[in-house]
Amino acid sequence: MSQLLDGRYRILEVLESNELGTTYLAQDIRRPGESLCFVKHLHLAAEDPQLIEIARRRFQQEAQTLEKLSQHDQIPKLLAYFEEYQDFYMIESYIAGQSLMSEIVPGHPLSELQVTSILREILEVLSFIHQRRVIHRDIKPSNIIRRESDGKLVLIDFGAIKEINFENNHNPPTARIGTIEYMPVEQFEGHPQFNSDIYTLGMIAIQALTGLPVYELRKLRQKSENNSHEIVWRHLGIISSEFGDILDKMVCYDYQERYQSAEEILADLKKIRYHSQTLTSRQETYREEVQRCADHRGDISLVGRKILEELRLNLELSLEETEAIEDEILNPYRKYKEKGERYEQAVIAAMKQQYPFSPETWEELKRLQQVLEINDDDAAYIEAQVLPQSWFERLRSRTIRDFSLKNFDKNSKKSSTRYILIFIGICLLALLGLFFAGYQYLQWREARRQQQQLEAQEVERIQSLFSQKKYNLCLSEAANISQISSQYIVAQSLQQKCQDALNWRLATPQELGQHLGAVGTVAFSPNGKMLATGSRDQTIKLWNLETGDLIETVTGDGSPIWSLDFSPSSLELAAGSYYWRILEWNLETGEAYIPLQHNGAVWSVKISPDERLVASGSSDQTVKVWDRLTGNVLYNFNDHEDIVYAVDWTPNGRTLVSSSKDKTIKVIDLETGTIQYSLTGHSDQVRAVIISPDGRTLVSGSYDDTVKVWNLQTGELIHTLVGHSGDVLSVDISPDNQIIASASKDRTIKLWNLQTGELLSTFTGHTNEVYAVRFSPDGQTIASSSKDRTIKLWRR
Repeated sequence: MSQLLDGRYRILEVLESNELGTTYLAQDIRRPGESLCFVKHLHLAAEDPQLIEIARRRFQQEAQTLEKLSQHDQIPKLLAYFEEYQDFYMIESYIAGQSLMSEIVPGHPLSELQVTSILREILEVLSFIHQRRVIHRDIKPSNIIRRESDGKLVLIDFGAIKEINFENNHNPPTARIGTIEYMPVEQFEGHPQFNSDIYTLGMIAIQALTGLPVYELRKLRQKSENNSHEIVWRHLGIISSEFGDILDKMVCYDYQERYQSAEEILADLKKIRYHSQTLTSRQETYREEVQRCADHRGDISLVGRKILEELRLNLELSLEETEAIEDEILNPYRKYKEKGERYEQAVIAAMKQQYPFSPETWEELKRLQQVLEINDDDAAYIEAQVLPQSWFERLRSRTIRDFSLKNFDKNSKKSSTRYILIFIGICLLALLGLFFAGYQYLQWREARRQQQQLEAQEVERIQSLFSQKKYNLCLSEAANISQISSQYIVAQSLQQKCQDALNWRLATPQELGQHLGAVGTVAFSPNGKMLATGSRDQTIKLWNLETGDLIETVTGDGSPIWSLDFSPSSLELAAGSYYWRILEWNLETGEAYIPLQHNGAVWSVKISPDERLVASGSSDQTVKVWDRLTGNVLYNFNDHEDIVYAVDWTPNGRTLVSSSKDKTIKVIDLETGTIQYSLTGHSDQVRAVIISPDGRTLVSGSYDDTVKVWNLQTGELIHTLVGHSGDVLSVDISPDNQIIASASKDRTIKLWNLQTGELLSTFTGHTNEVYAVRFSPDGQTIASSSKDRTIKLWRR
């Protein structure tokens, strides 16, 4: 950050970073004016010369491809690429604007006209890149920017580009690159085609028309009655059948039946755009455009005239029809313009005879204005263009007139002398005014310098808030930076970093330690000082979260440990074992309590909020609630028909929920000892449940690969979160009720917005199935454990 790349690029902000490289916002110190740019940095940790040479060759090929593509106005320009110390850099032009994510908003469908406009613009760009034998492979709303300067759509992020050479028939399978919700099957399988980009664009159009969140798009394919994998979506949007047919052909499952080129789609869009309109409606369209292009005087600029000519051809209107429309609309403007010209000529004629005007002359001009039906604003505008603009000019013209009189006498000489003195006085006042203006300018410069200093300090404060992990405050402070501020771009970048941090997009894994077997469960102590982990290696480990050191290894009953839970005071620990037992210890004294026993493996244990009870779920198909002091069973619920995987308490301790292999979730009222209701929304066994800290929401994870969000009071299903490609084994909710974490056999952890269901981030640090995920009490750390035997910490 303190050095110049290639001697000219000063790094301002880190915008994105991953294992492949980093993207920066930078300033080119050698360019005047708009000097901001993007720097993409590829760093290779390997030292193998052969690997570095391959990377160098690939980097050069990609740069050459981008150079070829950046000839298009709606693709970022490649400014430079270079190598320093076996690190590779690519410099691209900066595009100021908002992505389509700000326009395609869940719950707010766009009209057919709006979506058609978006399609036409991007299809023009696709036509250009496809003609140059390039596939984008990652078109999505966040990679389409509406440029601030002219409102045009710009296609960005060509990091996934792939050149194709069908003539040589040499296209081996590629890496799976792209966004899964928009991706066609051939691209998923590593064989992208040109019309894979067309499929992706069609899915974006369907998302915009239906108002669906992105994670719901995959479900549209699942609704096909004949199991054809085709997208079923028309019932969700209001569109014409012709436009629906075009979109259906864009998203055909078989790429050979899909549109083969962007030009074909543009041709079909043009047909439905105009041929479906009546002559009257086409004329009305042209009439509206004429009104937009004409200024207040009825004039049309050269660009406006070009727009109207193109529109006339597209609407298939004759020249006579459009001229009649223009005469109808513009003749009143033109007649008014002629009246204005006559008024202007009258003012000029009067000024030649007398200026400044006498009251009588002003009255006559006012009467002429009324006769010509010219409003006061236009009359004032004409007068301002014709008459002298200052008292100085008026005085000068009067003085010259007095001197030019042939018959001047003593009285006129005195009058001239008086005007000359006034003229000199005004000149002196003008000089004083110049000095005063100069002083004011210096004052303004100083105030501006101080303002910039304050703005820089404010940005430093925002940076400090980011460093202190006060992300919400960081966001609100960054939003207060004005668009006219010199620090606005930096503040916006910081705001994005704070948002990314808040959504856990900047989290990187730290390995806390390992067991000798798969780690099936993790639990934070409520005081935030310890982490407990249980494993198939038959041990429980306690870790110091401040230092990362192992505090103690506890041996249970010689069987795998499936569940752990601390008491609210952090003084006691409970564990569920494969040998049917609930084991408990006093962590201060090390004392082990008398075990409580089921008739099957104990999959889940939860200590009640008041620490008096412990609930457990077991392979014996029961949910039991125990008195921890006496060891007696207070409740024994046997309503499930298979293994009970998980249990959880509401914050007030009056309600218990359980989930089972029988695909149901039971909500149990402990005050009456009855099942309040049973939730049956999952299509496979329900492996995990958790209740939100405010007690209003229930979240479940299932072997059907989904996470579901329920209203705990009514049992109503709020969201179904789709994104995992394997069984969901664990779920948790952040202490602030904002974020859901889910862990899966697909080796990932996903974070979701609890209120909207939006996917915020995906963690991919584990190398095998992820068995457990938990938030720390302060919400700043996530712990996860896996079949890969490791425990990882993810810090926000």
